[in-house]
Amino acid sequence: MDIVKLDQLFTDLVQAPPLESNQCVRFNPLTDLSWGDLYSDCCIRIAASKRISTRDVFCLLSDLSVELPVCDLRLDRGLLNIRLPEKITSLLWISRPLIYQQEQTRQYSIFIAPPSSTVSAWGALRLASLGLVQAAVLLQLGITARIWIGADLYTPNKLCHIIDIFRELLNSPVQSGYSNADLEEVIKGLVQAGKGEYVHLWMFSNSLPTATFQSIYKEYIQVNELVRFNCPGENWLKGFDPVIKFESFIEKDVSELKSLLVYLCSPSPAAELDFAVPFQKEAANLIWFVRSLIERLNRVTEGGAGKDAGLDRIPAEDLMLVRRYRYLPRIFALAGLGGEIHQFIRAYTDCLCRSARFLNNPDFRIRFEKIKHFEYESNIATGVRNAISHMLGPDSLFV
Repeated sequence: MDIVKLDQLFTDLVQAPPLESNQCVRFNPLTDLSWGDLYSDCCIRIAASKRISTRDVFCLLSDLSVELPVCDLRLDRGLLNIRLPEKITSLLWISRPLIYQQEQTRQYSIFIAPPSSTVSAWGALRLASLGLVQAAVLLQLGITARIWIGADLYTPNKLCHIIDIFRELLNSPVQSGYSNADLEEVIKGLVQAGKGEYVHLWMFSNSLPTATFQSIYKEYIQVNELVRFNCPGENWLKGFDPVIKFESFIEKDVSELKSLLVYLCSPSPAAELDFAVPFQKEAANLIWFVRSLIERLNRVTEGGAGKDAGLDRIPAEDLMLVRRYRYLPRIFALAGLGGEIHQFIRAYTDCLCRSARFLNNPDFRIRFEKIKHFEYESNIATGVRNAISHMLGPDSLFV
């Protein structure tokens, strides 16, 4: 049972009586797996079209899906959560797409709003970094996005082009150059001209007057699922150390700039950032953490298969590690398709930390040194290494 088949089963259910809805169901992985494995917003969309409650939709789907191979259905804040059987979420690597066909065939545009007078240069760079990372993920998925940074248009088709844009922003920070009226017209024009394509808006909370933004949201965004926007909180944008200057980073090499770009996108509040971290060999430097982990995984996978062990002997923590990696590729895809950068970085960091704990387990290290580790441990190490390699590829920002 993969996500595509699950989608089709539920789509058939919602299109049959008594719901008879034309909605297409889409499942995505939950980042908090205590609530299940996958979620869909189909209950919200069906409830809106049928003018009934999400609870009524959920009850109908629960009654209709009794024959499906699922352990649990749950409604959480209008979202349909689903937990797959344990045998599916154990050591088997389920095949599922990173992206759906219709997601890959559309055009993508990313607009990064210019800073207002109350936003620091570092805050503006941090917002721009989210758009650049989103474009880098889309490239990894085979999609080239157009990027507007203020009035400047870029169409990077290689990761090195995105790093060049980032270096350019360090050398020449984004300037405002727009009045509120100008910015309103630019956003309206972008959304209207982009009918049939995905448009993602990265905004500051004060990019537009509240009434103006609410009007745009109601008229263009709320009614069009292809238009999305993100507006990071004030704590994420404000609180940088004013002593730190852009000039100190301009001459960094490509690898160091990748680390800095990813670090700027971390979910951490601005006041907690330490600009020494992207250039240090420590776990907080995500790029270094990935590289060091892959080296360790390679040593394990080259060390032989080890002894056999049944599934009943696999610790719950190790099963959870596999389960989380299984859903990471789709979460990675959503970082590009939906701008869910923070969700991906949290999930990715969690997976890496769990992998490190797996490798650091004293019992495992003793068994590995004596070549007496279990076969499932070699399988997990191989699966984790392959998941990272296949998901990110050789020309990735995150490795």
